Amino acid sequence: MKLEWCQSLLPVKESRIMVFNCSGAKSHRVMSVSTEPFVSTVPFVVCNPGAGFKPAGTYHSVMRFEVTPYRPPDFTQICRLELREKECGFAAAVFVRQMEELTPSTFFVARSGEEVIGFAVGAVTGASPLDAWVLRLRVLPGFQRKGIGSALTRQLLTALASMGIETVRLSVSPDNTAALGLYEKFGFAMTEKRLCYFGPGEDRFILCREISGFMS
Repeated sequence: MKLEWCQSLLPVKESRIMVFNCSGAKSHRVMSVSTEPFVSTVPFVVCNPGAGFKPAGTYHSVMRFEVTPYRPPDFTQICRLELREKECGFAAAVFVRQMEELTPSTFFVARSGEEVIGFAVGAVTGASPLDAWVLRLRVLPGFQRKGIGSALTRQLLTALASMGIETVRLSVSPDNTAALGLYEKFGFAMTEKRLCYFGPGEDRFILCREISGFMS
């Protein structure tokens, strides 16, 4: 059997350690384990079943990645992730540099080895020291739906809560069903729809949740 530290595809509270019998038996066990809150890695014991061994149920594959604070060497990869066809490379670079200076405590990066595969940024509002916004949550297309967005969101909300933030808001496109599902899982609810929020044709839902005492 091979012991690996892998990111769970489930929220940390629902993490499991899966132990498979590699001797050819068709049985398997799933046991709950306690994990440190807000840590992006949880233990998995994984083995390579022999031919014909098919454990009951369906299990998603796991992958190694970690969530850490942003570091200046991440700049180039973050800019590429921030950049989209309709956006200017210069604007992406300006945004990343500004966030580097203004939000060092709430700028998180997901990485697999040396590759940056996602990032999240939040900021306290100027109107109230108790309110904040999620400014960005992006994951490379090839790494989506693998728990990375959840890990980044959890880490960001934890950081904001530790700063005494009580209310967090964010904007999301009505067409972005994946993001809406993720935010709903974390307790966000739509408070309003703003037409042309980012210009013609760019409507947005505004979502909000209270995070006082937030625990993952």
